[in-house]
Amino acid sequence: MKRIVCLLLAMLLVLPLAVACGNDEKPPVATGDSTDPADTSAPDTDADSDDTTAAPDTTPGRAHKVPVDELNFDNEEFRTVAFEWQGYPYYFHSDEESSDPMEAALYSRRLEIEDELGVKMTYFMYDGYANLNADIEAEVLMGSTEIDLALLHCIVGLNKFTGQGYLYPMDLLPYVDLEADWWNIEQMEVLRLSDYHYLGVSDYMIPCPYVLYFNKDLVEDLGLDDPYQLVKDQKWTLDAFETMARAATKDVNTDGVYDVENDMFGLAVNDTSNYVSFVTAFNQNFTKRDEDDHLVLALNTETTADVFARFAELTKDNVFYPDPAEQPEQITMDSGRLLFYGAPISASEDLRDVDVPYGILPFPKYDEAQEDYRTLDWGGLMAVPSVVSDEALVGAVLELLAFKASEEVIPAYYDLVLDGQLAQDPETSDMLDIIFDTICYDAGMNYWGLYSPCMQLVFALPNQAIRKQNGIFSSVYAQYGDATQKQIDDYYTTIKLYEDYNEALN
Repeated sequence: MKRIVCLLLAMLLVLPLAVACGNDEKPPVATGDSTDPADTSAPDTDADSDDTTAAPDTTPGRAHKVPVDELNFDNEEFRTVAFEWQGYPYYFHSDEESSDPMEAALYSRRLEIEDELGVKMTYFMYDGYANLNADIEAEVLMGSTEIDLALLHCIVGLNKFTGQGYLYPMDLLPYVDLEADWWNIEQMEVLRLSDYHYLGVSDYMIPCPYVLYFNKDLVEDLGLDDPYQLVKDQKWTLDAFETMARAATKDVNTDGVYDVENDMFGLAVNDTSNYVSFVTAFNQNFTKRDEDDHLVLALNTETTADVFARFAELTKDNVFYPDPAEQPEQITMDSGRLLFYGAPISASEDLRDVDVPYGILPFPKYDEAQEDYRTLDWGGLMAVPSVVSDEALVGAVLELLAFKASEEVIPAYYDLVLDGQLAQDPETSDMLDIIFDTICYDAGMNYWGLYSPCMQLVFALPNQAIRKQNGIFSSVYAQYGDATQKQIDDYYTTIKLYEDYNEALN
């Protein structure tokens, strides 16, 4: 068993478990309710580099470096755990043959790895992230090696697991070639907090971004610019989005009250965390790296101030339909009275049966000077628990999962799920290419998005500008900025203690 477990158990005796919080209080326990951005609302509070990546290269003839002819693990089990969320139930594992091409690709990958390495691949699904995270913590503290790979939430648990020694550095796993093109080292660098990469982004990890759906009939009826062409011409900007959304907003029955049964709206979202994706789309990161390669806050800019002011005004003018968590009734695409709808890409499954023809768009750029679109991934991240019984087994499987995903699974996902099932027209296929070509992460959101005080900044746009219609960003930053930076700095202090102690042991 790897000696890192000795480090973890020793350090837990001397370090407080509340290291994530700058105010020295234990971080709130996530329960799957309002603090989960995958739920129906964002948390209710008072509230520099190009890090996007292109779709994976599937050029035939590439080779991995796993010596499959020399390895045989005697039918040892490789156990992956995940939970019922986003694409985990559908796009990561299959136990049986299927006529569905995507499931067939997943099943084929599993059989090939089992045959090449002499392993038994199992995949266990929890009903929620709380139970999965609790089991990971318990297994590590007990020194158990039952979990080889964990598919985590995009926010919940990452702070604690990476900062308190629960995860094994992927850099140290044999056979894992992070420079190979089936690994996304650019995004892993975005998520890197220290000398090591604890969270993995590879072709195995299929993203789940939020997108903007639009009503094609309304675009035509209102004589609006073709949003597809705006995207292609690099003119799909905040100005263009605002102009179109305002044009679609109308008090149809002229009673002075905007309601879902009669009136028209420019934008509605299925979850207020959609607004966080706007911030990232406008090339505004929550954090950036300083001269010491540490993360520091980057949110206090003219761009953020402008977005807050404009979004608050759009809400006051009824362009943005109010927070779905606070409204008994919702307006949906099938009403025919909604121009834009913000929801996950997976919502396309629910929209198939609506009578309104719709298209799919990336979130707009801030302005035309911005180089490209940016699409925040709300899918999960993979990690290896710090107690590892067989590093060679774990490294070999992770490398083959990523490599074979690039060869078999990703092409099936693009061709059959995205272009074949979700795209209603060739233009939508082009938009999906742009969306998945520009997937990115933001370390500030991923690590501290559900921990006060950083949470108040990450979700300030929906909580302040939308819910309270207060467009003054400086007020929320003055309240939480310094405390958030201290929270980040304290995190570096703690993670360094773990890593220095581990290096001394080894």
